[in-house]
Amino acid sequence: MPITEEFRPVARRDLLQLLGLGAAGAALLPRGQAWAQARRDTLVIGIDISDTVTLDPVRQAQYTPPMTLAAVYDPLMTLEPGDYITPKPALATAWRRTPDGRGWRFTLREGVKSPAAPR
Repeated sequence: MPITEEFRPVARRDLLQLLGLGAAGAALLPRGQAWAQARRDTLVIGIDISDTVTLDPVRQAQYTPPMTLAAVYDPLMTLEPGDYITPKPALATAWRRTPDGRGWRFTLREGVKSPAAPR
């Protein structure tokens, strides 16, 4: 393909000028600041969740999705700060092993439906 005016290589001087302008422009950007609308009753948190590939909690294995999933789903049980041994009720009010010992049976809080429940 012949070199024409529409397609020509970038000269070294032009490339260095372009990179220098870009670096100078980047230096003018504020560092470590997030801009959001100021409201007294609203908390704004900026987190990069670009590694979230699905909101299915069973299929999620990346680093940040647990924060996203915690904002979307309620857990069956929870732990209180300082007591990381004794589970406390959340969606489930009670839980016990199945008779064969291979699973668990959860009793859900009043008004809560299982995702598998018919609608």
